[in-house]
Amino acid sequence: MDREDKSLVLNALSSLRGGLILDVGCGYGRHLKFLRNYGFSIIGVDLAKNLLKRAKTYGEVVVADIQHLPFRDKAFDASISMWGPLNHIPQIQKGLSELKRATRKRIIATVFNFFSWYGVWIDIRFLMPAYLLVRRLLVKLRCNAVYYYVRYLDIGAKEIWRFSTTFTPKSLIKQFHSVGLKKTTWKPICKYFRNFDIFSFLIGIVSDI
Repeated sequence: MDREDKSLVLNALSSLRGGLILDVGCGYGRHLKFLRNYGFSIIGVDLAKNLLKRAKTYGEVVVADIQHLPFRDKAFDASISMWGPLNHIPQIQKGLSELKRATRKRIIATVFNFFSWYGVWIDIRFLMPAYLLVRRLLVKLRCNAVYYYVRYLDIGAKEIWRFSTTFTPKSLIKQFHSVGLKKTTWKPICKYFRNFDIFSFLIGIVSDI
């Protein structure tokens, strides 16, 4: 976890200490472990069964889709959805509506930013075949700087087809408001340029029910 992740989540949950939290897209359980250490009860949800095998060592987990959560209305004091589950679905409103239904007080999320390098990489996905052709030549240069950026491009190459949409801060807040979520605020997560929040890697969102 990045320190900015921790700060966003802990500040947003400060008034709900000891509450029941839902972690949607929990992966291998990094947020489950982190929040349990701060006294929260937490349940993790993910579609990847192989990741949940590790996550269940940190808390209770359920195989489920963010668009169809198997929980009663207002079952959780707060919900978190970190590092892009909301980017993976065809209609973000459907995921947000489910989070709202299952949550009593607050939703915290981080979503990939349209203006980040990842957002740009998604928008030029048609160049993927060309990149894969020249990758071998780039690696043969044996330059540390080149290898550094190739490594990040590889991450994009592996994940590119799994991300459906990126958002600008303004468009993301509009989506939250469209399902009736209010008092929505955003902050940059993993900034590239100190004075330009708009180019951050992730958009951190806190929204009240």
